[in-house]
Amino acid sequence: ALALGMGKELAMVERNEEGRRARRYFIDCEELLTLVAPELQAMAASRWQGERELTKDYHGLRCQSLLMARTKAGKETKAIHYINELNMLNKLVLGMGSKAWLQAHNLTGEVRQHLNAYQLHQLAYLERSNATLLDVGMPFDERKEQLAAMLAIKVEREGKQ
Repeated sequence: ALALGMGKELAMVERNEEGRRARRYFIDCEELLTLVAPELQAMAASRWQGERELTKDYHGLRCQSLLMARTKAGKETKAIHYINELNMLNKLVLGMGSKAWLQAHNLTGEVRQHLNAYQLHQLAYLERSNATLLDVGMPFDERKEQLAAMLAIKVEREGKQ
């Protein structure tokens, strides 16, 4: 038994024709809302921006934890290491890597600017959790497995609310 909101979220992330129709429906709803109730649309956009700002904080925390963990292990940290971490988290939230997700949705630019508030919330949760796991020295594959399990529990719990 899923809550209606969770059902909508799941419909929007499906990588098939039904998912595309669901996304198009919600895009159309937002455009209509902008026309008939611009103040409500502005409030919704403000909520999304708040979620986006929150993820920026956790993104920085995760990056700092990655640098400290690699430095402690005597390893150099390059841009690819940050990219790999973020791609791992995006795959958990979106079901695919950043480039594939952008391509599948005919989008360009930074993935975060296209995520909805719920996806941003999930990403923030994973980045915060990943920073903690990095701080305790957990290897990449173990962190990935642990984060996937944590996200599944979180999604299930939220679906029952």
